[in-house]
Amino acid sequence: MAYKPRVLAVADGGSGASTLTGVLIGNGTSAFTAQSNTGNTVLIQSQTVSGVSEITFTSGIGSTYNDYFLVIDGLSTSVNADSIDLTVSTNGGSSYLTTGYAGQYFAAFGGSSGANPITTGIRLFYVPDQNTLGYGTLRIYSLFNGSNPNFTGHTTGVNAGICLTTLIGGFTGNTVVNALRIKATTGNLTGTVKLFGIVN
Repeated sequence: MAYKPRVLAVADGGSGASTLTGVLIGNGTSAFTAQSNTGNTVLIQSQTVSGVSEITFTSGIGSTYNDYFLVIDGLSTSVNADSIDLTVSTNGGSSYLTTGYAGQYFAAFGGSSGANPITTGIRLFYVPDQNTLGYGTLRIYSLFNGSNPNFTGHTTGVNAGICLTTLIGGFTGNTVVNALRIKATTGNLTGTVKLFGIVN
């Protein structure tokens, strides 16, 4: 049976799904910490989609939180050999920037691996085929204060094999970011993505 990670929210003091203190990814019997944070995290929005061209977060990003946390749970694309990227907006989602990024992602799949730079967005993961499900977390620092937002995270694409990605990058513009978009290069998206604000 193929390994299928599960994204588990570690709740803070019985507050239910609205807050968490960390995120674990596990196989049901054991789990490892995919990303942790200082302070509590408050759910801003959860989106479960099927066959859409993009997922956008255009509200809840503002002065209340400076740092954010993105959880990807079973995200897939409708075509083979696709990639899923995150881009930012500085005008509330009217348009999204595809330049001004400095990033690197390391991917391992099928016995091969490689490091790849990307300047058109933040590469969340590569999708070998449409049956691959993506899981993982992304920590977003300094999103709203206009001081070069940066991103770190770990994702896993699961199908017959496991594709692991470690990503790090930033947006070089010194401007306030107030919306996020997740979009595949070619296909449509199906799955769940949650955005949390971090209370420091």
